[in-house]
Amino acid sequence: MVETKPIIVLVHGAWQTAAQWQPLAKVLTSDGFTVLEPQNASSGTDVAAIRGKTYRDDVSVIHSAIEPHLAAGKEIVIVCHSYGGVPASAAAEGYQVHERRARGLSGGIKHIVYLAAFAFPARELSLLMALGGDYAPFMNNKGDAIALGDGAKDALYNDTEPGLANQLLDAGVYQSTASFETPQKFAAVDVAVPKTYVLAEDDHALPPEAQEGMIKALSDVSVVRVAAGHCVHLNPKMAPTLVEAIKAAAQA
Repeated sequence: MVETKPIIVLVHGAWQTAAQWQPLAKVLTSDGFTVLEPQNASSGTDVAAIRGKTYRDDVSVIHSAIEPHLAAGKEIVIVCHSYGGVPASAAAEGYQVHERRARGLSGGIKHIVYLAAFAFPARELSLLMALGGDYAPFMNNKGDAIALGDGAKDALYNDTEPGLANQLLDAGVYQSTASFETPQKFAAVDVAVPKTYVLAEDDHALPPEAQEGMIKALSDVSVVRVAAGHCVHLNPKMAPTLVEAIKAAAQA
């Protein structure tokens, strides 16, 4: 009997595009996985296009990407980074395997893998609230959007190859202010399916102790600790560990 692998959905973080997933997606695809890389509605080069976009709009993007596969009865593993943990968690509401089974449907979200991601311990929290109510020094509030400013390289790409880090900063997009300031109605703490949290121990954007605090509030979570910065998926040395964690989630 041929093993049916779940669909892997990669949900990117703030100021990024789905293109940042390409190195990881290439490895997963070569291992036989179907990989989806939706582009968040709250991130983009055009401020007018992302104005007012919240995590709910990103949830809609995720749902649009997985719906055809759910219709075919496929199971889903979501892998999310940083801000991506917010829409990824919210996307699980009503879409988890057991919830769909209760409605007589097959397939669904079976596991979420958080990569140095925001996994809120309660409802009604926003990203800005999680940051203590103030934007970090490397974030420039432009009104309708947040841009990256001085200090972003160290915060986000402290262990990324310098040339690549500079390319990523040059290619950085805006993030909607609304995505930072809208409280979440369904959070990681509400997610019932198994979870994996990859804790980045050298993270300069989301401190390890903050990651630890969120992990403590989660149920049914496995923790993988890595000596890496915030963008762990861009550190080639971490690739084998990430792929192993994702494969474990797929097989669970």
